This record gives sequence, structure tokens and C-alpha cells, in this order.
Amino acid sequence: MWFDASALATPMLRDMQEMNTFLAASPANVILPRLAEQAMSARVRSVLQQNRPAWADLATTASGLHMSVSTLQRHLATEGTSFQSLKDQLRRDLAIVRLNTSAVPLAALAEELGFADSAAFQRAFKAWTGGAPGSYRRRRETGTDE
Repeated sequence: MWFDASALATPMLRDMQEMNTFLAASPANVILPRLAEQAMSARVRSVLQQNRPAWADLATTASGLHMSVSTLQRHLATEGTSFQSLKDQLRRDLAIVRLNTSAVPLAALAEELGFADSAAFQRAFKAWTGGAPGSYRRRRETGTDE
């Protein structure tokens, strides 16, 4: 960072108490992001949740966050994730909640989650959890964890 050396000669406009407050908070501000600097992955999840049931694509999400697709992808990569991974995690979480709290047919749930058909949803759910959504729902209904 560069600044004019004459800025060092300007009078200080803060008192000692304000400086101590600033210095006390500075380690946390350096180590942890401020709330306004929310992780990009959390911001993406928020955009996806707000646009449901339309399920925004990558370009729409990037536009909603006022950035280019490549910038969004770069930010997510630095967090060790991707747009598709975040979208799949959200869909998985919603599927589990809906299977636990409703009797909605699997075909309707697949459509709600943005899948082309029930079979695609069932394949994805099995990849996420290791079991079929119907089996998951039956285990919940019978109270078994096998």
C-alpha cells in the first residue's frame, strides 16, 4: 500500500479509547472474516434458496451476486467447492427434510428439487446417502435405522 508521507503529519482525530477498542478487535478482523464478508458458498446457497423452485443456474447466480461466472467459480474454488456441489448439497438437505416431514410422492419431490424425472432424483439421492429415498422414508416411518 502506498500513501503520501505528508499524511503522517496530519493530526490524529481519534482518542486513546477508540484506538484501544480498534486494536482489541483487530486480531479477529485479521483472522476471521467480518459478517459483511460472508463466505461465497453461503451467499450462493442463499441465492439458490431465494430462487426456488426455479433453481437458478450458474450464470443467473453469478448475475445475482453482481459478478461474472468465472469470478464466482474462482471464489468458490478458493473455498474448495463448486456451484454444482453447493446446489447438490442444498437439494440433498431439502430432500431429507421433505422425506422426514411429508408424504409427498417421490415424483413430486423430484420435480420440486429440479430433477428431470423421479429416476434421476432417486439416483442422486442414492449417491448422496447410500440408499434410495423410498427406503429412507420407510425407515423413518417404522423408526428403524438399519
